[in-house]
Amino acid sequence: MRTVYLMASVLVFLILLRPGSLSAADLPRTWVEVIHPATGAVLLEVEAERAASPETRTRGLMDRSSLPANQGMLFIFDSPQPLSFWMFNTLIPLDIIFADERRRIVTIHASVPPCLPPRRCPTYPSHSPAQFVLEINGGLALKAGIAVGDELRWVPKSATSR
Repeated sequence: MRTVYLMASVLVFLILLRPGSLSAADLPRTWVEVIHPATGAVLLEVEAERAASPETRTRGLMDRSSLPANQGMLFIFDSPQPLSFWMFNTLIPLDIIFADERRRIVTIHASVPPCLPPRRCPTYPSHSPAQFVLEINGGLALKAGIAVGDELRWVPKSATSR
């Protein structure tokens, strides 16, 4: 039984690795603000692709040669849990921001470098249980002054001035 499960998992993973199997245009988007809780100041506003299914979370930002300014990907999990991300087949440096069930930032991994095979890719864990992960261009969190304790807020697209 264990062998069948392992083979099925590998098959799903390989299908997801096919170029073009998930298009960025197919993913719904959410406007995410990072706010400083004490002042309410908006530190950053990002248009994020939502990755809420196992397939979209597995694929993430793999094989992207660029990420437009102020765009990213929001990973959504059903409940808070220890999470760990890696940069397998990710071509650009990213900031990985973990937030708990209250959307409070608990961990930031800044400017995580790309990782391409055959290199062994390290993992980047949350330091406490997280339910949401926001990936943005590497260096953007530092530039915006984002810190542990800041909060993520979802904003209706019509509420943003673009």
